[in-house]
Amino acid sequence: MRTYDAFDKAGNFLTSFAAVFIGLMLLIGFLIFETQTLFERILPMSSWKATVASTLLAIVYEFTILLFTVNSNRISKSIPIILAGVSFAFHAWFWEVWEGGAFITFFKITVSMVLSYLNYAYSELFFKVWSERLEIQKRQKELDNLTCKCGRVFKSVQGLKQHIPYC
Repeated sequence: MRTYDAFDKAGNFLTSFAAVFIGLMLLIGFLIFETQTLFERILPMSSWKATVASTLLAIVYEFTILLFTVNSNRISKSIPIILAGVSFAFHAWFWEVWEGGAFITFFKITVSMVLSYLNYAYSELFFKVWSERLEIQKRQKELDNLTCKCGRVFKSVQGLKQHIPYC
């Protein structure tokens, strides 16, 4: 395998829907852990009940935020920004930004902002890549509809229909 082939394959993967989806799921996995820990701290239950309840709540919460953020692009551009603000509040609470010296507080706020931005950016990226994928599938289906069994591609359905009797 030539070197540039390997780089092409790596580049194709990194810009693919699969890479975006894997990255999004890894981020969601971390966010579920973070949210579960936060919920477990505040739930007024015994330890095993709090763990089960906080885990289920975290999964539901994170996937609800994901669904709203990704699909709100169809409704309003302000909804993902509001949800990023909510996400920042959760991250700040988890990282307890109010505790520590100035440098530690700055670091915690920065981490909270980066995680909130990643949540927002991944949902935007997912929506764009998914829309692009649907468009490619639509065009491929149109192309398949204009391809004869012999492999010849036509510009119109009419041309294909005229060719079929002679194929």
